[in-house]
Amino acid sequence: MAYCTGWPIPHIRDELDLPTLTALREQWAQFPPLPVMVAHYLGAAKPRAAADRVQRLDEQTFIPTQGLTSKAFDDLLASMQLPVTKPTPTPTTP
Repeated sequence: MAYCTGWPIPHIRDELDLPTLTALREQWAQFPPLPVMVAHYLGAAKPRAAADRVQRLDEQTFIPTQGLTSKAFDDLLASMQLPVTKPTPTPTTP
């Protein structure tokens, strides 16, 4: 994601939601990002079969597409062996 958008990892982690990710993937299936096109042009990437190009997120079993409770999300992260962290409030200046 960072490779194709140029967005920093913290922005992707904190701001990217599933509907936006789905829309990006559908857009990129029709109009690939420039780095991907260059990689294919130079032969650095192998094209995938047409059936494999777009796999909608709502068809994947490992990414939830419905709202989760905080506890369910923490359980999901733990099942994927990812750290479960709570956001720390940022101090505000008056």
